Amino acid sequence: MINTFHDKSVKETLAILDSKIIGLTQDEVKKRVLKFGPNILPEGDRPSLLLVFLKQFHSLLVYVLLVAAVISLLAGQLIDFYVILVVILLNAVVGFIHERRAERAVEALKKMIVFSAKVYRDDKLLRVEVKELVPGDIILLEAGDKIPADARLIEERDLSTEEASLTGESLPVDNKSIRRLAKSVELADQKNMVWMGTSVVGGVAKAVVVAIGAVTAIGQVAKALTEIKTQPTHFEKKTRQLAFQMAIIAITGALVTFLVGTFVRHLELLDIFLFSIASLVSGIPEGLPAVLTIVLAIGAHRIASRNAIIRHLPAVETLGVTTVIATDKTGTLTQNLMMVKKILLSENEEITVSGKGWDPQGSFFKKSKTKEKKIIQPQKHSKLNKLLQIIAVCNNGRIFKKNDHFEVVSEPTEAALFVLAAKAGLNKKEILAINHQLDELPFDSQRKYRAVLTERKQSKQHEICVVGAFEKIVNISNLILLSDGV
Repeated sequence: MINTFHDKSVKETLAILDSKIIGLTQDEVKKRVLKFGPNILPEGDRPSLLLVFLKQFHSLLVYVLLVAAVISLLAGQLIDFYVILVVILLNAVVGFIHERRAERAVEALKKMIVFSAKVYRDDKLLRVEVKELVPGDIILLEAGDKIPADARLIEERDLSTEEASLTGESLPVDNKSIRRLAKSVELADQKNMVWMGTSVVGGVAKAVVVAIGAVTAIGQVAKALTEIKTQPTHFEKKTRQLAFQMAIIAITGALVTFLVGTFVRHLELLDIFLFSIASLVSGIPEGLPAVLTIVLAIGAHRIASRNAIIRHLPAVETLGVTTVIATDKTGTLTQNLMMVKKILLSENEEITVSGKGWDPQGSFFKKSKTKEKKIIQPQKHSKLNKLLQIIAVCNNGRIFKKNDHFEVVSEPTEAALFVLAAKAGLNKKEILAINHQLDELPFDSQRKYRAVLTERKQSKQHEICVVGAFEKIVNISNLILLSDGV
């Protein structure tokens, strides 16, 4: 169903999906759930615990050790037999435990990420789980929302979305519209569509769901990933090669020993046979698999301490042999993080700001006459305080702490300004409690600025707070130099 609605009008789209602006009825939703299934992405078949455990024995090195164990048992060398068996089992148990821990960690992450969607049904706005959405549902999208399904826009006001996960473009798409497009327009340029797995960074919109689950654009990517055939890792190839070489050397050595003892030294056949078997077994290092597994487990643990999960132990070694990484779209490989470091006020007054990332903790510094930096209180500095108040008012960003780090819900530039105001202890709600907000002009790619009209509750004085591109603001402003330089 993807790529088939951008060339349809809003009216045609609703007609094809048998939907209405007021949303579907509950009865119709039940029918469509049975027809289309849940709105979830496809996952590959998960192997049973028994198969995961047995997979730990699938190694040429282990096969060689098993052969050596059988030979030791037949030769009556029970100590060697039990030692080899314990090593093989230890190797399998360590690998199994690690993979189970990794799988449980992934499952825990999935349970934590339970998204909901705002949807109109029977002309009522409801919040439902994303998996309950069906084609034809009318959804409401606002800043900070994860887009729950592929949908055709039917109403929008200054909508901008972040689509890096699908298109690779790090900058938000801020020229969304509801107008019909040509059928030949590629997915990345379908401005009247929104896509599952992307997010809203600004504005508000209504959209009708046109595809869910596996038939969404991101669903097709997920499906393709599940169909990829697993190839042996570099580590597995090398251990197979090592096991083959050790087996050849051990067998050759035992054979030479047997021939020399039989035809050169003329030893008893049974004695030289048992001695050759012993040399064959001793030529294979029983502890090697356990050592390799433990080393890999230590590497996986260290990587896990840096918030990365290794699901298959041999993958730990793969990055170590990587010599070339070919990448594109460097913007999506960065932290997608911006921070205000310097503020330039009138009369070339420069303020520097400390801090790290989205953490709202930081200090403001100003150079003294001796050119030494001294900390200033931003709310006691008239020009800086006014600037930061405007930034706080003209901002819809949100910040929250997740585990031991901070995250924001906003476009990166706006988020950086939001954090800057937070460092000064300024809060939008507190400011608007004194200056009542009358109206707002959201940011637009054509205007290149955001404006908020406020009214001071006591004096009833009106004020317009504007944040945007310098040249745009200057062109629409009457520059008046006040006595305090603001």
